[in-house]
Amino acid sequence: MPAAPSSQLNKGQIFLIGAGPGDPALISVRGQELLQQATAVVYDYPASPALLKAASGARPYYIPGYSPEKVSTLLVQLAEGGETIVRLFQGDPYSDEAGGLEFSLLKQAGVGCEVVPGISSGIAAAAYAGIPVTHRDFANSFSLTSQPSSLSAENYRALAATGGTLVFLNVDDPAQLATLLLAAGKEPHTPVALISGASTWAQQTVSGHLSEIASLARTAAIRLPAVMVAGEVAGLRETLRWFDLAQVRPLLGHRVVVTRAREQASSVVAQLTALGADAIEFPVIKIVDPPTFVPMDRAVARLADFDWVVFTSVNGVDCFWKRLKMAGKDARAFAKAKICAIGPATAAALEERSLVPDLIPQRYVAEGILEELKVEPGQKFLLPRADIAREALVEGLQAKGAIVENVIAYSTVAGGEEGPGSINPAELVKLLNNGEIDAVTFTSSSTVRNFARRLATATDIALPVLLEKTTVACIGPITAGTARELGLTIGLEAPEFTIDGLIKSLVEHFTRATSRV
Repeated sequence: MPAAPSSQLNKGQIFLIGAGPGDPALISVRGQELLQQATAVVYDYPASPALLKAASGARPYYIPGYSPEKVSTLLVQLAEGGETIVRLFQGDPYSDEAGGLEFSLLKQAGVGCEVVPGISSGIAAAAYAGIPVTHRDFANSFSLTSQPSSLSAENYRALAATGGTLVFLNVDDPAQLATLLLAAGKEPHTPVALISGASTWAQQTVSGHLSEIASLARTAAIRLPAVMVAGEVAGLRETLRWFDLAQVRPLLGHRVVVTRAREQASSVVAQLTALGADAIEFPVIKIVDPPTFVPMDRAVARLADFDWVVFTSVNGVDCFWKRLKMAGKDARAFAKAKICAIGPATAAALEERSLVPDLIPQRYVAEGILEELKVEPGQKFLLPRADIAREALVEGLQAKGAIVENVIAYSTVAGGEEGPGSINPAELVKLLNNGEIDAVTFTSSSTVRNFARRLATATDIALPVLLEKTTVACIGPITAGTARELGLTIGLEAPEFTIDGLIKSLVEHFTRATSRV
């Protein structure tokens, strides 16, 4: 291998990476790997929080409106400092007219550069709208125009005469583009689709004929700029449509805030995203070790002495099991003790550890356990719980004559730390105030209280006023009661007190709302 030119010695490496049309999962494997290795990420469009999260070890540089010359100057400065830089492009770097120019400027500066192609926004937008850009029966070619406003009348006449599919990126004036195409000879009845936010929760698509597309776009209030696809293939949308079907992604177009602890939020975010929502992480609690493990370790040592061990959360199972293992014990340590799990998620966490609960109450609250648990006076109960757990279960068991040992398995504290992929209080306040958040989910009383405390650091607006345009979604009656104490109007209360039940209720809530429109 030849030695690197002296001009490149001690300089960083720059990667021009296509991030795809919007869905962060559509970036290439190579692009994902480089994001994880990057020390700096430069981007000029609202990049997905998931992509920035993947580049958690990199400093972000958001540069909207920068010219290629200004971007290249920044990239060279970072490279001179020995950085590993990812320059993110929406779609494909070389489908963006700036990509090739930036590469040329970087090459002139003697900086090493690599291009990682991405899925073109134009082709992806068509595909996500159910439109193939070529089809044996309708079109065997297509053209891609990145800046339609820069074309001359002669250019438009040439495009109109091709007979192939016309794909236009960055369409910010559908009416003007339609007028230019009609003037160039395109038939008024030509099928056309206008697609915005392709492959994301915000995807909007309107379709019709060229003569009416501008009016349809205004009626639908489609967000601009968008991608326009013109040609006979656009008429296939209703036949080949797959992404934006209500029965597949019933939460498409909705933004939902997840307030769970960061380590627990990922599964909820994944479920909501799969249903089409934009799931925004705003962690307000954090699970930490208790002030001391002594009471729990003593309980672990005497585990065989208890008649019942009652687990009221997955966290309780996880934390108790860690101390059990540290003591050199396993499931056999429970001996004759029976096990109660407050709900299916807690039961599943136990079953992963070869422990099958003897009781799962029909109502997943302390009161449900008390209703179904047959307590004999003098029976010994162990409750490994959170430090802020309600006293209803302890008091109810004691009232029935049980001997209760309530140990702190974990502490729940305010967890407002910011990180890649999450939103800060000021940003969330702005979205709530503008009516851009459809739902805020609360999974415990502590999430409600800490949510209120965290937002209070960013605004003087009262919480009930701030959330009046937003659906307040609670996992069950205890959480809903806390929200009401703070003056909130409950939009939905899940009848099944689980995460799955909460998400199911969200789907039903917004499906009903859509059907009334």
